[in-house]
Amino acid sequence: MPYDDAKRYFHRMDMAKILKRIDARIAELRTSRSAVSKKATGSTDTIRNWERRSDDQAAGATIPKLQSVADQLGVPLDWLLGNGADDLEEYLGSNDDLAELIALYHRMTVEQRKQFRQIVSVLAPSRDEEQS
Repeated sequence: MPYDDAKRYFHRMDMAKILKRIDARIAELRTSRSAVSKKATGSTDTIRNWERRSDDQAAGATIPKLQSVADQLGVPLDWLLGNGADDLEEYLGSNDDLAELIALYHRMTVEQRKQFRQIVSVLAPSRDEEQS
């Protein structure tokens, strides 16, 4: 299993693809790893440290940190984790309605996201309600 649920990190083999996507997006945005790292995690070295880890060590990329980096890059976490097409536009275009919703969500402020989740929770039953 590439994701170690107990330790909440991804192993190096997955990080190569994640780092490739991070670097591609950083180049598109004309920014730097250190700038994205600082905004996402408070440390300028987060992304650099993920790359520096040896193959036999955990990269230290937790879901919360990856989500923060994805937010700073304006991309869905699912894409950043290596799912779907490498090309972001192709990934987003693979399901137009979902892509539009994801893109909209990533442009929302924290407060807007909170309101959005409240609205959606009314429309869709929670996992607990579905199981009963």
